[in-house]
Amino acid sequence: MYDRENLIKKLNRVYKRGYVPSRNLSNYSGFSFEGIAVSSLYNCFAHACCGWTNDMIIASRLTCEESEYFGNFYDNFSEPPEVIEKRILKLVNDAGLEIVPCQQNALLKNNQWKVALYFKDGYGKFNNFHFLKYEPKNNLWTSKFSHYSVIETFDTLPQCYDDTYKFYNTYKITNPFAASENE
Repeated sequence: MYDRENLIKKLNRVYKRGYVPSRNLSNYSGFSFEGIAVSSLYNCFAHACCGWTNDMIIASRLTCEESEYFGNFYDNFSEPPEVIEKRILKLVNDAGLEIVPCQQNALLKNNQWKVALYFKDGYGKFNNFHFLKYEPKNNLWTSKFSHYSVIETFDTLPQCYDDTYKFYNTYKITNPFAASENE
């Protein structure tokens, strides 16, 4: 069973302290408590929308039950992408963050980051998703596929990821608890 409530509490605690993702190009490595690989606890959604460091993932004692919610936004496999998008955006908002659609070249404040959402039509009517995250320090887009530990980088935001995932939209995420450069 997915543990959404505890996941939201852990996310809230981190973002209320003003955290803004700072992974850069670090691969997911190491083990959390109970010998579970960090990479298996974090998928593309968690990489792009949460962006915790390996140490933060380990320190949070993130459980498998909590992390499974990062990839389960479906009530059934025939739902259109806009329904799945709505659930994804709700989780980000429930974590205490603000997320709004934006242009791919949108400027960012210190308390913001950009993510790109892709959908895949395959497996019948199943619409799987994938996320990329913009890394302003390196001017690169990064991707973490599934539960693998390696981070892929892209100079520009691809219209297709892995030739099967089609670009859907770009979003700006803001942590309202973190100071921006204008404050």
